[in-house]
Amino acid sequence: MPKPILYLGTQYKDQARGQLAELSDRYQIKDKNQLEASDYAQIEIFFGSDLDTLRAIYQGEDRHLAWLQLDTAGADYLPQEVMADPKVTVTTVSGIHAPSIAESIYGYLLGVFHQLFIYHDQQEENNWHRYEHVKNLAGKKALLYGTGHLASEIARIGQAFGLSCYGVNTSGRPVEHFQNTYTQTSVTEQLGKMDIIINTLPATSETENIFNQHFFKQMKINSYFINVGRGNAVVEADLQAALEEEKIAGAYLDVFQEEPLGEDSPLWQTKNLLITPHASGRVEHFRDDIFKIFYQNYQAYLSGNYPSINRLDKKNGY
Repeated sequence: MPKPILYLGTQYKDQARGQLAELSDRYQIKDKNQLEASDYAQIEIFFGSDLDTLRAIYQGEDRHLAWLQLDTAGADYLPQEVMADPKVTVTTVSGIHAPSIAESIYGYLLGVFHQLFIYHDQQEENNWHRYEHVKNLAGKKALLYGTGHLASEIARIGQAFGLSCYGVNTSGRPVEHFQNTYTQTSVTEQLGKMDIIINTLPATSETENIFNQHFFKQMKINSYFINVGRGNAVVEADLQAALEEEKIAGAYLDVFQEEPLGEDSPLWQTKNLLITPHASGRVEHFRDDIFKIFYQNYQAYLSGNYPSINRLDKKNGY
């Protein structure tokens, strides 16, 4: 009987094959170019986010898939068959992008608070106009939706700037680095007190369109909105209106309802909006960091234990 297969996403094959083979000879290690039709039923471990191969596995009745290690922080794109399969453990790389995304957020905030974007534009016009005042992060308040890996890193760094960070989670439970935490129900009266609101939430049915016209009306008129979570949470037309009508001071979006953002999207021309192409977490060494998580989980799996790093709660979707 042939050995079961450990399937590697092609971007990892050169880096990973030798290191994994040294741990155990229990599995055949194959990438996409090596798979044959008969192999899909023999895949026990799947590393990556190759949906074509994943769907091919579920087209057959005979499956041996037991563990899926994603190379992404979110799992909202997974086929429903995977999420409903009780035999498959799913792990993610949640938190791996946190330092890079947090730095991107503070890059934006420092840019707008200190007029750096405006000065850059003035430089292209040979314009020596100086603003009388700039704003500091010290003494400001930020509200973060979500208190997981990413939000905690944002709050931790914020402390160094003197920024007071508050969090929103399902229970209002206290979390390190946050001054206070709230539930989505209890936080409403705090919205008008916040200088910065940041979404870090994953895409679930509960987060759909929660940042809408009603929400933006409750924000401070000189506050900023940032979305580095998932695009499903924001009604983009409502955010655009809030910016155009100067209901809020500015916004930074790294994620969108549809990606890539269409060339004809009105968001491109919206004033006081910074757009980045879902790129805030793409730090230079993130592929190596992803592999480290898989490697540690693989060691646990070989020892007969469940892979425990970033194990997905399928019911909650994160």
